[in-house]
Amino acid sequence: PERLAAEPASAAPGRQVSWRRSAPGGGESDARSRAPGEAHQPGTRGHGGEQRADATAGDSASRQSAGEGGPSRARVLVADDNADRRDYLTRLLRPHWDVDAVGDGEAAWEAIRHRPPDVLVSDVMMPRLDGLGLVLRARADPATTQLPILLLSARVGEDARVEGLRTGADDYPVKPFSGEELVARIEKQLMRARLGSLRENVPLL
Repeated sequence: PERLAAEPASAAPGRQVSWRRSAPGGGESDARSRAPGEAHQPGTRGHGGEQRADATAGDSASRQSAGEGGPSRARVLVADDNADRRDYLTRLLRPHWDVDAVGDGEAAWEAIRHRPPDVLVSDVMMPRLDGLGLVLRARADPATTQLPILLLSARVGEDARVEGLRTGADDYPVKPFSGEELVARIEKQLMRARLGSLRENVPLL
């Protein structure tokens, strides 16, 4: 019969013990007992060497980071004719949401009609169609009357802010602003939109 002999004969508590397995043919193989409290390592096998089974965990982490298996991410449309600022906004917002970016108001309107975003972040001063004109067009279309819109402007002062809000913008961040502030403002608009949608779906008693 097969026998196991500990080597050394006694081991201090908490240490891993090495064993010699005496097979009927006289050969020996190694087996190891885990120290008390040591967790079993899943996916570890001993047939010609140990193998680690991390592929499944890695694939699962990749799927989670890519958003698979979870709720779909909100989509933000950025409209800005300044390429550097457009790239900056895309990099800033992409860790939080899916982002599309265009270079003017007309391109933004075409993108909105093709696939309405969850939030529009638009510069005020743009060629072809500026931000104020884009807001007016969106508010005149029944499909986009409730679209959250943030207008970015370098125009300071109460008059400029009031003009933007009266046009129909939901928020009017004034440049320069911090990236953290803009992310917080977008989060606020998304939350308001979700709450509004929930109210509309609540039946009247």
